[in-house]
Parts: sequence; C-alpha cells; structure tokens
Amino acid sequence: MPFTKSIDTSPTQTLNLTQNPLTSEQFQQFQSHLLESTFTPSSYSSNQFFVGSSINLFFDPRHPRQFKRPDWFGVVGVDKLYQGKNIRRSYVSWQESFNPFIVIEFLADETATEDLGQTPVGIDTIPTKWDVYEQFLRIPYYILFDPENNKLEAFHLVGSRYEQLEPTDQQRIWIPGLELGLGLWEGVYQGIERQWLRWSDVRGSWIEVPKNKQPISQPKSEQIQKRKLIDQQQKIGQKLRENLKNIGQKIDSI
Repeated sequence: MPFTKSIDTSPTQTLNLTQNPLTSEQFQQFQSHLLESTFTPSSYSSNQFFVGSSINLFFDPRHPRQFKRPDWFGVVGVDKLYQGKNIRRSYVSWQESFNPFIVIEFLADETATEDLGQTPVGIDTIPTKWDVYEQFLRIPYYILFDPENNKLEAFHLVGSRYEQLEPTDQQRIWIPGLELGLGLWEGVYQGIERQWLRWSDVRGSWIEVPKNKQPISQPKSEQIQKRKLIDQQQKIGQKLRENLKNIGQKIDSI
C-alpha cells in the first residue's frame, strides 16, 4: 500500500508562468478537467461525490458573503447534485453535509502569497486561502502544484495545523480516505505534452479518462484566431478568383 511521511518544512515560493506554452487560464482549464475526469474514489459511487473548479466556496456563516475560489476541490459523501436535483453554482459549507476533503491550488506569482498563507492578515481583512482551508473548513488535504517548475507540495491536517507530506520518488502521494494516489504524469493531454497532475489507483496505475468524457472546447481566444484565419484565407481566395476573371481566365480551369 502506498504511503507518505510527514516532515516539518514550510512551503516555498513559486516562479511565474511566462515561460509556459499555455496561459495560466488555459492550463487551469485543461488541468481541472483532467483531475475531474480521473477522480474516482473507490468507496463512493459516481453520484456520491462533487467536484468544483473555480466556483465560490463560502466558508463562514458569520460572514456569509465572504468566499474563496479554489482552483479545484473534491467533496465525498454528498450528492453530485444539490439536494439531488440542482446543479451547484457555488458551495455553501454550512448548507452541506460535508466540507471538501481535498483542495488543489495551481501556483502563480499573482496568487502565491494568498495560496501559501503569506498575505498579512489584519483585523478587518478576509483570511487567506491557507487559513480558510486549515482553520475554518479543516480540509484534510491541501495540494499545491507549481506548473512552471512541475513541483508538487502536499499538506495533511494533523490536529489544527497542516503538516507537509513527502512525495515518493515518483512524485506521488497516497490519500487513504479516497483510496487514490495523486502524482505527476508526463504525457499528452488536450494536445499538450507536459507534466500534469493525475489520479492513480491502489496499484499505482494512472486512471484512464473515461471515453464519454469529451475533450473540452478550445478557449474562445483560440476559436476567434482560427475564425479570423479562415476568413482571411477565404478573402484571399475570392480576390484571386476576381483577378482571374478580369484577365479572362475561367475559374473552372484553375
């Protein structure tokens, strides 16, 4: 059975994403989809867990308007649909049976201090993500992934504080409550070859993406660029035809 060992170290700072072939938004979209597609906790049916990505997570009934937006989180023991019928547009912790079991943040320069709990907190400021996950929601597992450096850091709640977990030599951690491993898989996903976070089973095999999980659509910016290129090519073709007509050549002979 895979296992992890607790060590007493602090999280490190991240570098920026400027050298990454994907924008941070594109990476988050693809990575979140891969995590959701391979998240199959063996003790729960497909209708007994919920996965959220970049949705509001409300954490304090005393301040009901305060929320965080985790990059990705998983909750087990709850219906996939709220009250068995409604799609969740947010997750209100005090209206649910369980808090998230695991939360994952993708580190970037503009969010690192918040994710690492290094933002100075005053009397009137909202707690950092680290504080919310550790102190308010007491989420058992907190994962930080730096996609620029392909660095994985994992923390397990012990008592009232997070303690760092040491990944195996294969850069994986084992999560007993889910009967799943989480690690860095190097391969091609959505046409991009790089290291991705991916779930594995008890044997250490990477969990396959179900065939019914269709590839996600391209970001709108890419769709717009492709549309512009097609329009440009069509205009060039039309202009060529007009020029050929003007010099008396038949289009059919092209």
